[in-house]
Amino acid sequence: MGRRRRCGETGPIGVGDRAMIRVMLVGPAPHTMGGIATVVGQILALDPADRVQFHCQPITISTSPEPLHKRIGRHLGQLRRLAAALSHHKIDLVHIHTCSEGSFFRSALDTLLVKSVLGGHRRVIMHMHGGRFEEFYHQCSPIRRWIIRATLSYVDVVVALSQRWADRIGVIAPRARVEVIENACPQGEGSLVPIDDDRCQHEPRACRFVMISRLDREKGVLDLLDAANMLQPEVPFTLQIVGPAGSAGSVADLQRQVAERGLQDVVEVSGAVSGAQKARTLAAADVFVLPSHAEGMPICVLEAMEAGLPTLATRVGALPEMIQSGGEGLLVEVADVTALADAMRTLARDPSLRRAIGARARQTVRSRFSIQRLRSRLFDLYERVAAEHGAATASRGLQPARTEVRGSFGSIDPHGLSGLEGSVHP
Repeated sequence: MGRRRRCGETGPIGVGDRAMIRVMLVGPAPHTMGGIATVVGQILALDPADRVQFHCQPITISTSPEPLHKRIGRHLGQLRRLAAALSHHKIDLVHIHTCSEGSFFRSALDTLLVKSVLGGHRRVIMHMHGGRFEEFYHQCSPIRRWIIRATLSYVDVVVALSQRWADRIGVIAPRARVEVIENACPQGEGSLVPIDDDRCQHEPRACRFVMISRLDREKGVLDLLDAANMLQPEVPFTLQIVGPAGSAGSVADLQRQVAERGLQDVVEVSGAVSGAQKARTLAAADVFVLPSHAEGMPICVLEAMEAGLPTLATRVGALPEMIQSGGEGLLVEVADVTALADAMRTLARDPSLRRAIGARARQTVRSRFSIQRLRSRLFDLYERVAAEHGAATASRGLQPARTEVRGSFGSIDPHGLSGLEGSVHP
C-alpha cells in the first residue's frame, strides 16, 4: 500500500503508476437523517487505500416555505461556493447526489457550472436517488423535460440504484450513460446490536411488526394502519411505527388516527430513531414492514435484512430486485390493503417461516449489499472515468488535475431539498 497524503501536499500520489483520484462529493451532510445522507456518509467512510481522496461540498436546502427571491439567493450562494471550491482545488471528478423536483434542477445548474462555465474538462457523475423520478419527469413541462434529458446526457455517468431504474432513465434519456451501483447496508456485517436469533422460539406471544420511516402518505403508513385494523382481534400482533413527522402528520396526529381505529392497545407510534437505538428497535422486532407507494433502494430495508428480519413491502422501485417474494420477504401490490393484511397474517401465524425468511435476508445483504462491494464498484467507476479524463486531457495537451483537497459539511437537513421550481418540505 502506498503512503497516505499529508495535509498540504500537492501533486499526484498513489500506488505504482496509479495516481490518487480527487473527488468532490456534492450532497447532504452524512450526520443528518435520510437515505441520501446515509449514502454520502458511507462513501466518505470508505477506506481510500491511496486510491481516492474526497472533498465535500454541502448542498443548499430549505426546511420551510420561503419567497422566490430567497430561494434564488440561496442557490446563487451555492453556485458561488461551488465555483470557489473548484477554482481553489483542482478536482478530477465531481460526484453529485440528487433526486427529483428542485434537487434535480439545482444539480443541473451545478453540472453546467462544473463542465461548461469553469472549464477544466472535469468529469461529472450524477447519482440518482429517490423513487419518484419517472413520475416527476412526466409531470414537467416540455422545456423542463428537455432540461432533464439534456442534463442526464451531458454528465459523464448517471448512477442508478438498480437495473430497473437504469432502464427507466435510459428511456427518458437514451443518450445517457447509465451504470448501476446498488446501496449497501450502512453498518456493515455484524455491527448491529446482536439480535435475538431465538426470537421466533418464544411463542406463544404476539408477532412484533415494525416500520421505520418518515411518516409520509407515500410510505403507506395509513395503508398499514388500515391493514392492522383488519387483523385485530383475529391475530395476536403488535405494530411499532417509528419516524419523524411527514405528509401523513406528526407523531401526535398518527396517534390520534390509531385511537380512532381502536388500535391503541396494539399500535405504538413514536419519533425518529438512529444509531444504536434503531438497531435495538430492529433487534426487538419479528417483521419489518414498508408498504411504500414509491421507493428508490431503501436503506431501511437493508438494515432490516442485516438484522435478520423478513421484510413485507410493496413492488415498487428496486424492492423487487432486493427481495424475492417468499425468499427474503413478501411483496404485495401498492395500496392493496387486503393483500397487506393477508401477508401480515401469514407471517404472524408462522414463526418458522419468519425465521427462514430472515436467515435468507441476512445472507443476501451480506453477500450482495456489503460496504465492500459498494467500495469496489464505486472506486472502479471513479478510476474508469478518471482514465477517460486523462486520455481526453492528454489529447488536448493538458495535465489532469491532481491536487489534494479536504472539506467538511455544515449542519444540513437532507429532507428539505429545494430548487428552482420550489421547495420539498418535510
